[in-house]
Amino acid sequence: SGSWKVDSCVLSYGGMAPTTVSAVNTADSLKDQPWSFESLQSSFTVLRKELSLPEEVPGGQSEYRMSLAVSFLFKSYVTITNELAQYLSESSRGLPAAPLLAPADLSAADNFLTADKPTSQSQQHFTARSSSDAVGSSIPHKNAELQVSGETKYT
Repeated sequence: SGSWKVDSCVLSYGGMAPTTVSAVNTADSLKDQPWSFESLQSSFTVLRKELSLPEEVPGGQSEYRMSLAVSFLFKSYVTITNELAQYLSESSRGLPAAPLLAPADLSAADNFLTADKPTSQSQQHFTARSSSDAVGSSIPHKNAELQVSGETKYT
Protein backbone atom coordinates (compact mmCIF):
# COMPACT_ATOMS: atom_id res chain seq x y z
CA SER A 1 0.00 0.00 0.00
CA GLY A 2 3.04 2.31 0.10
CA SER A 3 3.00 3.05 3.82
CA TRP A 4 3.08 1.33 7.18
CA LYS A 5 -0.03 0.89 9.32
CA VAL A 6 -0.78 -0.23 12.84
CA ASP A 7 -2.12 -3.77 12.70
CA SER A 8 -2.48 -4.27 16.44
CA CYS A 9 -1.39 -2.42 19.52
CA VAL A 10 -1.29 -3.01 23.28
CA LEU A 11 -0.54 -0.12 25.63
CA SER A 12 -0.12 -0.78 29.35
CA TYR A 13 0.91 1.72 32.00
CA GLY A 14 2.02 1.33 35.58
CA GLY A 15 1.74 4.11 38.14
CA MET A 16 -1.68 5.27 36.95
CA ALA A 17 -3.76 3.09 39.29
CA PRO A 18 -3.17 0.50 42.03
CA THR A 19 -2.45 -2.04 39.27
CA THR A 20 -1.23 -1.80 35.67
CA VAL A 21 -3.78 -0.16 33.36
CA SER A 22 -4.36 -1.10 29.73
CA ALA A 23 -5.14 1.86 27.47
CA VAL A 24 -7.63 -0.07 25.32
CA ASN A 25 -9.34 2.97 23.79
CA THR A 26 -6.01 4.49 22.79
CA ALA A 27 -4.88 1.22 21.22
CA ASP A 28 -8.18 1.02 19.34
CA SER A 29 -7.70 4.60 18.08
CA LEU A 30 -4.34 3.58 16.58
CA LYS A 31 -5.50 0.29 15.04
CA ASP A 32 -5.59 0.32 11.22
CA GLN A 33 -4.17 3.87 11.18
CA PRO A 34 -1.05 4.82 9.21
CA TRP A 35 2.17 4.59 11.24
CA SER A 36 2.73 8.34 11.31
CA PHE A 37 3.19 11.18 13.72
CA GLU A 38 -0.20 12.60 12.69
CA SER A 39 -1.96 9.36 13.73
CA LEU A 40 -0.02 9.34 16.96
CA GLN A 41 -0.96 12.94 17.75
CA SER A 42 -4.66 12.17 17.52
CA SER A 43 -4.16 9.28 19.96
CA PHE A 44 -2.57 11.60 22.56
CA THR A 45 -5.96 13.17 23.28
CA VAL A 46 -7.57 9.75 23.63
CA LEU A 47 -4.78 8.61 25.98
CA ARG A 48 -5.04 11.69 28.21
CA LYS A 49 -8.80 11.21 28.47
CA GLU A 50 -8.49 7.47 29.08
CA LEU A 51 -5.82 7.79 31.76
CA SER A 52 -7.23 10.92 33.34
CA LEU A 53 -6.30 11.19 37.01
CA PRO A 54 -8.10 13.33 39.59
CA GLU A 55 -6.01 16.09 41.11
CA GLU A 56 -6.17 14.43 44.55
CA VAL A 57 -5.00 11.01 43.32
CA PRO A 58 -2.97 9.01 45.87
CA GLY A 59 0.69 9.61 45.21
CA GLY A 60 -0.06 13.06 43.76
CA GLN A 61 1.43 14.58 40.64
CA SER A 62 -1.58 13.73 38.48
CA GLU A 63 -0.74 16.15 35.66
CA TYR A 64 2.88 14.98 35.56
CA ARG A 65 1.87 11.31 35.46
CA MET A 66 -0.63 11.90 32.63
CA SER A 67 2.00 13.85 30.66
CA LEU A 68 4.50 11.07 31.26
CA ALA A 69 2.09 8.50 29.80
CA VAL A 70 1.84 10.58 26.60
CA SER A 71 5.63 11.01 26.57
CA PHE A 72 6.14 7.24 26.79
CA LEU A 73 3.84 6.73 23.81
CA PHE A 74 5.81 9.33 21.85
CA LYS A 75 9.13 7.76 22.90
CA SER A 76 7.84 4.39 21.70
CA TYR A 77 6.89 5.87 18.34
CA VAL A 78 10.35 7.43 17.87
CA THR A 79 12.15 4.26 18.99
CA ILE A 80 10.09 1.97 16.73
CA THR A 81 10.41 4.34 13.78
CA ASN A 82 14.20 4.51 14.25
CA GLU A 83 14.46 0.72 14.42
CA LEU A 84 12.26 0.38 11.34
CA ALA A 85 14.41 2.86 9.40
CA GLN A 86 17.57 1.01 10.44
CA TYR A 87 16.10 -2.34 9.42
CA LEU A 88 15.03 -0.95 6.04
CA SER A 89 18.44 0.60 5.40
CA GLU A 90 20.05 -2.80 5.93
CA SER A 91 17.63 -4.69 3.69
CA SER A 92 14.74 -2.78 2.14
CA ARG A 93 13.30 -5.71 0.17
CA GLY A 94 10.97 -3.32 -1.69
CA LEU A 95 9.17 -2.27 1.49
CA PRO A 96 7.81 1.25 2.01
CA ALA A 97 10.14 3.77 3.64
CA ALA A 98 9.88 4.46 7.35
CA PRO A 99 8.24 7.77 8.32
CA LEU A 100 10.65 10.65 8.66
CA LEU A 101 11.35 11.99 12.12
CA ALA A 102 12.06 15.63 12.87
CA PRO A 103 15.72 16.05 13.90
CA ALA A 104 14.60 17.64 17.17
CA ASP A 105 12.64 14.47 18.03
CA LEU A 106 15.49 11.98 17.57
CA SER A 107 16.79 12.36 21.14
CA ALA A 108 13.51 10.91 22.43
CA ALA A 109 14.91 7.46 21.63
CA ASP A 110 18.03 8.01 23.76
CA ASN A 111 18.29 6.13 27.03
CA PHE A 112 19.83 8.56 29.48
CA LEU A 113 20.07 5.95 32.23
CA THR A 114 22.45 3.67 30.36
CA ALA A 115 24.22 6.24 28.16
CA ASP A 116 27.89 6.84 28.82
CA LYS A 117 28.42 9.92 30.89
CA PRO A 118 31.62 11.88 31.24
CA THR A 119 33.34 11.61 34.57
CA SER A 120 33.21 14.71 36.65
CA GLN A 121 35.81 16.08 38.93
CA SER A 122 36.29 19.13 41.03
CA GLN A 123 38.78 20.60 43.41
CA GLN A 124 38.53 22.65 46.52
CA HIS A 125 41.54 24.42 47.92
CA PHE A 126 41.90 25.56 51.50
CA THR A 127 44.46 27.93 52.82
CA ALA A 128 46.23 26.86 56.00
CA ARG A 129 44.93 28.67 59.05
CA SER A 130 46.23 28.83 62.52
CA SER A 131 44.47 26.77 65.18
CA SER A 132 43.22 29.95 66.86
CA ASP A 133 41.45 30.87 63.61
CA ALA A 134 39.20 27.77 63.59
CA VAL A 135 35.83 29.35 64.48
CA GLY A 136 33.99 30.52 61.36
CA SER A 137 36.47 28.87 59.00
CA SER A 138 36.11 25.82 56.84
CA ILE A 139 38.76 23.32 57.85
CA PRO A 140 38.57 19.91 56.20
CA HIS A 141 38.98 16.89 58.44
CA LYS A 142 41.88 14.57 57.73
CA ASN A 143 39.83 11.99 55.73
CA ALA A 144 37.92 14.53 53.60
CA GLU A 145 39.91 14.09 50.38
CA LEU A 146 39.57 10.29 50.51
CA GLN A 147 35.81 10.56 51.13
CA VAL A 148 35.05 12.90 48.23
CA SER A 149 37.20 10.88 45.82
CA GLY A 150 35.48 7.62 46.84
CA GLU A 151 38.72 6.07 48.04
CA THR A 152 37.79 5.79 51.74
CA LYS A 153 37.71 2.25 53.06
CA TYR A 154 34.94 1.74 55.56
CA THR A 155 35.20 -1.19 57.97
